[in-house]
Amino acid sequence: MQIYVEQFLFALAQQNRSVRTVAQYGWHLQRFAAYCAERGVVSPADVSRSLLREWGAGLHAGWSPATVKIATTAVRSFLRWLAEELEEPDRLSSALKPPRVPQKASRHLSAADVTQLLMACDGSPRGIRDAALVALLVDSGLRRREVVALQANQVDLTNGCVPVVRKGGDTGLGWFGYATAERLRLWLAVRPQVVRPDVPELFVAIGGLHPGCALTPEGLRGVLRHLGERAGVPHLHPHLFRHTMATLRIEGGDSTRTVQAVGGWSNLALVEHYSASVEVHRLARRHAPMDGLDPGMVLQLPLPLSPRE
Repeated sequence: MQIYVEQFLFALAQQNRSVRTVAQYGWHLQRFAAYCAERGVVSPADVSRSLLREWGAGLHAGWSPATVKIATTAVRSFLRWLAEELEEPDRLSSALKPPRVPQKASRHLSAADVTQLLMACDGSPRGIRDAALVALLVDSGLRRREVVALQANQVDLTNGCVPVVRKGGDTGLGWFGYATAERLRLWLAVRPQVVRPDVPELFVAIGGLHPGCALTPEGLRGVLRHLGERAGVPHLHPHLFRHTMATLRIEGGDSTRTVQAVGGWSNLALVEHYSASVEVHRLARRHAPMDGLDPGMVLQLPLPLSPRE
């Protein structure tokens, strides 16, 4: 079983699945293989539908529905691949049913939060860099690995875009508006003062262990965390800006298709999750039953009594 798991992970990597996906699937499949070995099942031919159901039922004891869904999906994908590899009918994967995962409202920054972050950026090279980062992330919704890979000489301030290598290796454009273009223009003007000569990346570290070198994904996370602490916006991290871009664009009237194109989402359902949240908030306020009362009647309601009365 272990050999087949390793070959499946190689197949995922060959399909250019993300490193994170391969690692997640590998972790869950190793545990599944160990579960099978403890029960004397060492060959794919010995795997039964009842064993799969018992394994799946046991996951709920210690894991959240989201984690159980990932584990179940990993094993289902492995079983389908295994059937194809052995040139046999897929008789097992349907025994596993991924659980329903309740959708949570995605946290995002408000316009006031973004303003606070920008006000916390001073006129130093660090402050100018941080303001450009915040503005670009809010406008484009770029992922952290996409941001740190941007090249300074490819920023198109006139058309408001920059080439991006998306998740999975696809290419696209990161889009930004006039306000962000101005903040990027300021950063590009001071960037030569702090960057090392052989560093082409747009955003570089200022201070720290490697000043003048390209920001790493973890370096970007640290920059935003410290900025959030200074600005009074806690728990700031790169992916929060992706949620923010989607939500603020939808609140501003952009269609989910537009937001999907700007953010480079492959699945429209992910964007529609943000849209549904925005619509619920709009409708909950717009159609509040009390708002249907006659304003004159509201004015005639008695005032609350003071403590003395």
